[in-house]
Amino acid sequence: MDFNLILHSNLFNFAFFMLIIVVICIKVDVPAVLEKMKEKVSSEIENSRETKEKSLSDLAEANTQYSKLPQELENISENAKQKSESLSKQIALETEQKISNIEKNTQNILSAEQKHVTSDLISKLGVKSVEFAKYDIIEELKNNPHLHDKFIEESIAKLDEVVL
Repeated sequence: MDFNLILHSNLFNFAFFMLIIVVICIKVDVPAVLEKMKEKVSSEIENSRETKEKSLSDLAEANTQYSKLPQELENISENAKQKSESLSKQIALETEQKISNIEKNTQNILSAEQKHVTSDLISKLGVKSVEFAKYDIIEELKNNPHLHDKFIEESIAKLDEVVL
């Protein structure tokens, strides 16, 4: 029973546990493992610091850009307004030019049509005048036969002048 008592005692269990830990420490090289863990933790801390500094730098840059945003929006708005006004003026000018060209073309067409109508009227009037003159001459010759002889003599005299 003494052996059972020793096996079940806390002191024996503690000593046995310590022996296992010492054997593991000798086999594993605990100081090297702890040093590696320390370096890893140190590296992680340094990476965290760099990430924090980069994040702070990015935040400052974002704040700077954010502070410039209202001015940039105002510039964009002003440029858009100027472009729309310029485009509006250009469209108005082009429209006025097109209207002026249409009016000129209309005037030219109207003038040409008036000349054509006038020419047509003059031509028709000339024909009618000749017809009326012919009718008047025929009537006059019928009414005064001696004018017929006089007309023939004058025509012959005119022909003689032209031939000479």
